[in-house]
Amino acid sequence: AQQRVAPLALASVLALLCWAGRGNFSLTAWWGVVILIGVIATVLQLSRMDGRVVARPLAAAGIVFAAWRVMMWCFAALGLHYSAVFAPIKEVVGTDNSSFAGVSVVRAALADAWVHWDSTAYVAIATTGYTFRGVRWPSIAFFPLYPLLSRWLSLATTISVELAAVLIAQVAFFGALLVLYDLVSRDFGTTVAYRTLILLIVCPTSFFFAAAYTESITLLLLVAAVWAIRRGRWWLAGGLGFLLTLARLPGVLIAPILVLAYLHSLGWRWRAIRAPIVAAALPPLALALFMAFQWQRFGTPFAFMIAQQSWDNRLSPPWVLPQALYEHIFVYDNWPLATVQALFWIVFLVLTIGALLRLPWLYSLTLLFFLLPPYLSSWPWSVSRHVLLGFPAFIVLAQWTGRVWVRQLLVIAMIGLLALLTALFVNGVLVA
Repeated sequence: AQQRVAPLALASVLALLCWAGRGNFSLTAWWGVVILIGVIATVLQLSRMDGRVVARPLAAAGIVFAAWRVMMWCFAALGLHYSAVFAPIKEVVGTDNSSFAGVSVVRAALADAWVHWDSTAYVAIATTGYTFRGVRWPSIAFFPLYPLLSRWLSLATTISVELAAVLIAQVAFFGALLVLYDLVSRDFGTTVAYRTLILLIVCPTSFFFAAAYTESITLLLLVAAVWAIRRGRWWLAGGLGFLLTLARLPGVLIAPILVLAYLHSLGWRWRAIRAPIVAAALPPLALALFMAFQWQRFGTPFAFMIAQQSWDNRLSPPWVLPQALYEHIFVYDNWPLATVQALFWIVFLVLTIGALLRLPWLYSLTLLFFLLPPYLSSWPWSVSRHVLLGFPAFIVLAQWTGRVWVRQLLVIAMIGLLALLTALFVNGVLVA
């Protein structure tokens, strides 16, 4: 009976909307309502499936990825079609003034509309290289792996750099889902692993995995590094950590995790340390190489840190960020975006505490380390995006939502916010 509650509720909502709006809305608007409810119903159906039904990693990742990809396209297409609806929000929150005039909604929803804000920096790096002095937003603040891959794919296939960047994000996210399922299923079972994937794709900022951002490739490399550590494949973990650091600065934090995991595997017997411990030096080596490039190119190895001053982003005590969010909500005029960031700050703080209490140390330590950068930052506008690297938080959430009705209520709430934030992002509104 519980399994029929959500579909019946959705059908009832659709029937009430049809009755209340009869003769007042266009056929296109009704199609939009039907698509939204159809997407939600499909994800709800998937969310109540038992992990044993899709026990193989490829099947689980494939089903979840396909549902997420269709969901992203539907939310983006509807958001672009009804872009005028978001005009009042654009007046309050910053926009990049992007326009898709002459581009079909289908094409924009698949590719063009996923290149905004930081995406333009990655595209510019891939196209013309880094900038530092004399520009308002120095691109040296962004790390090189993602733009390099985008450039190489563009040259190899003759497609645009923008399209190459978007394609890499999709492939990387599918890979991340595949490795994440295999990792979690071995330690927590297939049911928790499957729920983890479902909750990840309905996270209200999961649309960043579809955008030309580093979130997809960084998540893939982080999960793969933890997968390698979990299996004692130290050199593989170090190599993945090397690439992870070249993707995003926090990637270097995988080095101390690798050291602790290696020592733990030896039973903390210092005399048993052998060559694999050197693998932990690969992530710092990647950072050193990037700094050497900056020294040679711009005359300082700290160009990427200096560039962060343009965003007023710096390492800060843990109370600076919540104080900034509080002020933007209750004092200044940026309360819509600040409220979203504050919500993520609170939720992931609770999930981190849950991880420290419930998960094995490797998972809880990974979550703690990779949430430190956004929580110790002075920049309040990207919390909801940067916490996506904390994949163990979704494992905790999967454990806490064992009851179907609890999980489905959570999924409905998260999808609603995901639909809104996706529509805003594809219209160029600053979301995170």
